[in-house]
Amino acid sequence: FEASSSLLRSASAKERARGVDILAQLGTPKPSDELRRRCADRVLETLKHEQSVDVLHSIGFALGHLGDPRAVEALLPFRRHPDTDVRYGVVFGLLPHSAPDSVSALIELSADADEDVRNWATFGLGSMDSVDTPLLREALVRRLNDTNAEIRGEALVGLAQRKDPRVVEPLRRELAVEDVG
Repeated sequence: FEASSSLLRSASAKERARGVDILAQLGTPKPSDELRRRCADRVLETLKHEQSVDVLHSIGFALGHLGDPRAVEALLPFRRHPDTDVRYGVVFGLLPHSAPDSVSALIELSADADEDVRNWATFGLGSMDSVDTPLLREALVRRLNDTNAEIRGEALVGLAQRKDPRVVEPLRRELAVEDVG
């Protein structure tokens, strides 16, 4: 813990990112709640002053692994970051959380210009068992015509799990193509 925490103070962005990566998974597969909280404290503190896109990307992923609810408020300002990798990290960091702000950000990111960001945000929305709102469903419906088959599939799964009747025809179309994933 101390060695990886010391990396967070390095002048090297690569070293800071590695420190964050280590804290993200320290003690796995079953870290104690106390260790997770301490790791999240360090990562959240780093986020307050970090500028490197590589470190910001790692921070998003770390917060997703740590599952700390404070991640939602901390990551929201980065959901429109100009760097795709940072937005991708934000999506991953929000995935464990079903708070309204997290859902809203994932809805926004499900329309991102980048396919990976869009895909993971759509996956996150579709797999949220505890949330079913009209806005979430509309976001999934908008992804039914995505050019990426995997994103369409994530939207189909999310709508089917919610038994939304708008899934029937798009599902039939997808099942009629030669290669169904």
